[in-house]
Amino acid sequence: MTGQDLKVQRLDVGATAWGRSQDVLRERYVNSHEGPDVSRNDSGKPTARFDVGDICEVIGAALVRQAEDLQSPKVAQLLDGCRVEVTQIGSGASGKRIAIQDTGSVHGWVSVVSSSGEALVRIIEKELRGAAREKRIEAAVKAARHDHGKHTARFEVGDLCHVITSVIVRKEEALDSPQVAKLPDRCQVEVLEIGSGPSGKRLCV
Repeated sequence: MTGQDLKVQRLDVGATAWGRSQDVLRERYVNSHEGPDVSRNDSGKPTARFDVGDICEVIGAALVRQAEDLQSPKVAQLLDGCRVEVTQIGSGASGKRIAIQDTGSVHGWVSVVSSSGEALVRIIEKELRGAAREKRIEAAVKAARHDHGKHTARFEVGDLCHVITSVIVRKEEALDSPQVAKLPDRCQVEVLEIGSGPSGKRLCV
């Protein structure tokens, strides 16, 4: 069935319907703001600029220990230029400790600054959060879609849209398939499927 007004009324048709994407104004309803991590207690400390997922580079050398505690057993010594990923932010009073994983098998805790305040680890690729992260993911997904660069590329399944002008709705994606309805101007529809045809203009709503 195809919804004319998703909240109030449904069209009396017996199949999923297809319409042209250029006749629809996309109006997405997004509320995905991600605020700061209120569970962290390192505000103003050396680790505050680091986030889980950051890719970092060792400056000089870094001693890796088994736990956040500076008295815990030594695991390894990472050399200058070694790249690591942040896996956890320390909660200790010093505000200097992060857990890391290198490209091999080394996993443990390091200090991000020395006792004299010199940087021991620097961020080379920041883990994106909130809107920036969503934007990067969206760009990657769109680039991988079959309709990349076509009219339908700006639409996604689940988008709520308003028809700009009246739209002929057909039973299938093919333009010569039977007509099932005609949607009036400003009718609200939901995108159920993105067409796979070469025209790159067809949506299932």
